[in-house]
Amino acid sequence: KNMKAYFIGGLGCNCYYPQDFFNALSFPVTYLDIYDSRLEEQLISLQALKDWFMAQVDMDDDILLIAHSLGADLAVYLTSVYDEITHLVLLDGGYINMDKICPLNVEIEDSLNYLQTNVYESLKKAVITEKQSSAVWSENLERAVKESFVFDKVQKHWHLSLSEKLMTHLLTIRRQAFRNLSFLKNKNVILFIPEINKETPIWKKRAIQTIPNFLNLIEITSCSHSLYMEKPKEIAVLLEDKMKIRPLF
Repeated sequence: KNMKAYFIGGLGCNCYYPQDFFNALSFPVTYLDIYDSRLEEQLISLQALKDWFMAQVDMDDDILLIAHSLGADLAVYLTSVYDEITHLVLLDGGYINMDKICPLNVEIEDSLNYLQTNVYESLKKAVITEKQSSAVWSENLERAVKESFVFDKVQKHWHLSLSEKLMTHLLTIRRQAFRNLSFLKNKNVILFIPEINKETPIWKKRAIQTIPNFLNLIEITSCSHSLYMEKPKEIAVLLEDKMKIRPLF
């Protein structure tokens, strides 16, 4: 059986964010766009999430699913549901029960507030601001930032293109989708996280302590939550080394 690789990004991702990472891998990866605003009426339940996934992937192959942050939380659920997903790579996600951290309504309110306040008078200003706060920069990351903003003709400013409705649905579905990683003991799973140090929040350290032993946990030094953007080559090498999957592609 052949294997196909797919990627689901974190909240507000677009196809340019993981491009440097994809380029560092020796096999092709298909980007799955779960943040397309046209999905806002469709992605309203766990069943809708499964329907969306089934429509995107080829179930005749074994599947390697790579996912980041909120995408990783959804990927754990999908991997627990579909036998075809034999390999799972989690990029700092999939192991935190959000219900233990804050109520859903607070998370939605904070996220909506972020969308409404993250506005710029020009696209150039948005790019400069992102560049200044980024640990690394590349042409793909610049394209990613440009792609993630749209111009509001009424307000005369640039704002993030992520639909408020879709974001609310996805944050809700993430809570419903939460699965303990022990559900995946017959799968090949790697979890990449930023190195645990004194800056790591207590709630995150606690969540990491609950990770089952069968899972391959890899800490990446000097990086943030956006680890695959900051260390694309390093993570690509480690992923291929640990997964031992190249002959399957």
